[in-house]
Amino acid sequence: MKNQTTLALAVIITAFISSCAPAIYSPITEVVPTIEQQGDLIIKGAVSFSNPGVSLFTNGEQTAGQLSATYGLSEKVGAHAEYSRSLSNRDKRKTFSLGIGHLKQLSEHSRFQIYLNAGKGMMDYDSENDFLNIDKSADFVFASLQPKYSVLNKNFEIYMATNFKNMRYSHIEGTSAEERNTNRILIEPSAGMVIRLNDVQLHSNFGISYDSDIELEGYYMGFGVSKTF
Repeated sequence: MKNQTTLALAVIITAFISSCAPAIYSPITEVVPTIEQQGDLIIKGAVSFSNPGVSLFTNGEQTAGQLSATYGLSEKVGAHAEYSRSLSNRDKRKTFSLGIGHLKQLSEHSRFQIYLNAGKGMMDYDSENDFLNIDKSADFVFASLQPKYSVLNKNFEIYMATNFKNMRYSHIEGTSAEERNTNRILIEPSAGMVIRLNDVQLHSNFGISYDSDIELEGYYMGFGVSKTF
């Protein structure tokens, strides 16, 4: 009985430590806005709230700000650039990416687009005044393929998208052996809605992140505003 109690306490303590420790990956995927015609430029600002690594004790939410620009190079080709940065002084994360996409009008009220994005970033967690005293840091590069299907009219857009992402890490410090996997494949389905007010759009979306074994990595929700020029 004593051994069973000790084992149970060890499991709970391990779960608590692993859940409270900062995660290397935080899902803050930005869905590329829908370009409707050549020459359109969409500037967007957004905030994402993510919860990485669901376990017995949940990790705290992580918040990030995002700024992006999407441009219609032609009727069938779009370009996208995005910068993301965490809004925490202790859990610092930065990401920058560029992308190129194929655009297709399926009908009067439906669009399909698929973007190939690539970028790099870093995370650095400062454990000062943290009772766990766990510092973590890593650099990474990634490539992703993001198909998106939209139904839209003058006032609304509803869409579904999936992000297929390959992450490669380097200079990893302060992580467990499991997190030292330097090559990760992620699948991130999401859905969202856009309220269109002439040249201004209000965005909201929700996404879930899985690894290649379909194990939950976390979820995120985002809210933003954009303007079309």
